[in-house]
Amino acid sequence: MICTSPTKRARICHMKASGASNSEVAAQIGVTWSTVSKIYRWYQGTTDYCAVGIKTGRPCKFTLRDTRFAAWQLANTTTHNVADLKRQHFPDVSAETICRRMREIGLMARVRHKKPLLTPAHCQKQLERALAHQDWTVDDWKGI
Repeated sequence: MICTSPTKRARICHMKASGASNSEVAAQIGVTWSTVSKIYRWYQGTTDYCAVGIKTGRPCKFTLRDTRFAAWQLANTTTHNVADLKRQHFPDVSAETICRRMREIGLMARVRHKKPLLTPAHCQKQLERALAHQDWTVDDWKGI
């Protein structure tokens, strides 16, 4: 079954309730007849077309609470990377799963590039240079 908007689901249910066949509804709305059948069966007797059904499949091994705990551990430097986190706290979860969950909340592994230290003296020199050249024209800059 494809993803459908609540409006499309409501239209399907109203058309089916008025007596249209699955193939007629499918042709008019632009979905397959099996999608029409499943949506009508699912939302029959309800008017809340925004409600999402029960999520099927295997439950997550690494819950939202585990994700928050792992982020807290990484932020407080009690663990330095995902391998430490797996070894100390989550031995039954793969490192790739932990990495995926960290990426979902915005923590991504990357090497931090070093930035030069800008002292107040550097900032002052940069300001003086900018003020000295603020009235230059395009032709003055071309001469450099």
